[in-house]
Amino acid sequence: MDRSRLATSLVALPIIALLVALGTWQLQRLAWKEDIIATMDARLAQAPVPLAEALTRPPAEREWQRVMATGTYLHDRQVAMYRMSVDGEPGYLILTPLRLADGRTILVNRGFVPPGLVEPELRPGSEPDGEVWVVGVLRGGETQLTFTNDNDPATGAWYWYDLPALGTAMGTDLLPGVIHADRDPAATWPVGGQAIFSPRNDHLQYALTWYGLAGVALVIYVLLLAKRPARRPQP
Repeated sequence: MDRSRLATSLVALPIIALLVALGTWQLQRLAWKEDIIATMDARLAQAPVPLAEALTRPPAEREWQRVMATGTYLHDRQVAMYRMSVDGEPGYLILTPLRLADGRTILVNRGFVPPGLVEPELRPGSEPDGEVWVVGVLRGGETQLTFTNDNDPATGAWYWYDLPALGTAMGTDLLPGVIHADRDPAATWPVGGQAIFSPRNDHLQYALTWYGLAGVALVIYVLLLAKRPARRPQP
């Protein structure tokens, strides 16, 4: 093999191998995401179980589990978290700690309100007193994503579920999970049912893109190898 073809191979083959590897990685991610979606769909189809029962399971086994709980809302400790609603409207989720009969506390995402209705006094009758019955979807806390704003407890600005920080701000130890309450047809605000049930699954598209680029790179490589090298002028 002449030097030009050797140089072409040293550049092209690692690129082609990398593109194929990226496509294969996306197929693995596709299988992982499909397993998550299947698990989510199966658990959402189940009848609610008592919260205490769900909390005895490992974290991965209680994610997306429908649960029911009774307790008393600590309205004076609730916070508002900036989020888009499931309908794509900007506003806030009302997060209220629920004091259970055994004295433990769990955070409840009671639902969405538009920016003009964040303050409880602007939502007459929205703060139920006494013991309440909550049914919803149990999920864990969150880790901060790259482009998510920092939470600022000092100013009450919340953007993601940092349960330890939320517990500190609320003055209570929170159980490891959040109940995303179902929508109550009898309630005007907050609007429940704000858990997102449709995770993006674009991995097949990404895999085909990487494999397609690998195919294009391979064709270019073959054409370059097939090109006859220019003859050197005779002395």
